[in-house]
Amino acid sequence: MRIVWKILQATLMFVAISYFLVFGFSMYYWPNIPPTPHPEQGRVYALNNHGTYTYMNRREYLLNQAGFYVMLVCVGAFALIENYIDPFRRKNRPRPPWFSQR
Repeated sequence: MRIVWKILQATLMFVAISYFLVFGFSMYYWPNIPPTPHPEQGRVYALNNHGTYTYMNRREYLLNQAGFYVMLVCVGAFALIENYIDPFRRKNRPRPPWFSQR
């Protein structure tokens, strides 16, 4: 059963990092997002890109929001598995000597 938890935990972290890189990081560099709103195209959702606003349509906005929430759920599930199930048995390992010195 521990193998299943290891695989699940690794998969959750992979998905979270992938969503961060694709939606949380690269979306700011998509070339077709204009710097001014275009209501006729539906580009009315502002995205703050380091002080410069670009405008997304509803589909891009929902993609951005879904990516954030999927990443949040994956990191939360990863943390819960790590804390309560401990599939890699990190809690039983001895602490490094520099942590125990006072």
